[in-house]
Amino acid sequence: MLVKLEELGLIRRLGLHDRSAYYTLLQPGHHDDYLICTQCGRIQRLDIACPVEALEKQIEKESGFQKLYHELEFYGLCPQCVAKA
Repeated sequence: MLVKLEELGLIRRLGLHDRSAYYTLLQPGHHDDYLICTQCGRIQRLDIACPVEALEKQIEKESGFQKLYHELEFYGLCPQCVAKA
């Protein structure tokens, strides 16, 4: 069922794909970017303005492509995993 929802563009799979699957709901006109821990798999929504949106608009304008979207995920170690190291 989740695969079908992903194929329909209603949800997006997050995280390290060799571990448990996490999904987020896709909403028209809205997206979130994420921080993902490569040690424990923790996923955290990035709470800053998306740094790619202006670039996306520029690419649309200059390329003629329309309805662009992006998926932005940063990978690294979360504070808890850093403290354990």
